[in-house]
Amino acid sequence: MLSMYTGALSLKDGPLAHEYLIPRVFHILAGLFIAIIIYKGMKLIAHQVDLQHKNHLLAAQMDALSNYTSLLQDAQKRMSIFRHDSRHQLRLLSELIGQGDEKAALAFLKSIDTELAQTQLQQWTKNKAINTAVTPGLEKLKIAGAKIIADLPFPQSLPFEIDLGHILAKALNLSAQILLSLPKDQRLLIIGATPIHQGLLVYVKHQVPPEIPDNKPDLLREELYGQLVPDLNAFSLTYEATFRYNLHEHLASLYITIPYQMDGK
Repeated sequence: MLSMYTGALSLKDGPLAHEYLIPRVFHILAGLFIAIIIYKGMKLIAHQVDLQHKNHLLAAQMDALSNYTSLLQDAQKRMSIFRHDSRHQLRLLSELIGQGDEKAALAFLKSIDTELAQTQLQQWTKNKAINTAVTPGLEKLKIAGAKIIADLPFPQSLPFEIDLGHILAKALNLSAQILLSLPKDQRLLIIGATPIHQGLLVYVKHQVPPEIPDNKPDLLREELYGQLVPDLNAFSLTYEATFRYNLHEHLASLYITIPYQMDGK
């Protein structure tokens, strides 16, 4: 009797177990399918974001290269004019020397030297990508009479040179907006890079109007400086860098710390 009852139970349980097995397998497969779709979707989105970022940087690099090329063409034109006038200038210099007017001769020679210097583009760093990016902004400030202190000992190749060049170019344009509104004797810009412990510190500093107090709140909250935040955030996420702006002694300073050793080790 007991065996018959047990058999009855087993017969009853069999179909129920089979009944629930198929839906469970279906739910598991559906879950896996959804997970695969989400994974592929996220991967596609990440690829599109990365592609968009690369396109943005490529456009910025092409724009910087175009500006740099224009500067080279202008320098070549100035050199052609200088060469055309050089024979006449040398004759005038010879006449001044022949007349014994050393003071006038030295002054004229100095003017020739200044004119010659204006026919050449200054190389700010041996890293070509960064040099191409920063030269237009630095030349613009130099022509505007700004005092520029630059120390950019970057190696010839960096894994982040295009991104960093883009950041520095934007920082220089921002600095120019402030400096060109100041009297010429207050137009000071400092740009440089220095190795630190397990990293590289890059900085851009520019003079601000004397009426702005040094205890002013975070400059990145200001609309003008805030324009750099999206690019700085993207750079930080990609290269694990950190950044900050501060105001001290009437200098607005951007500091970017990048985990990288200058010797490439």
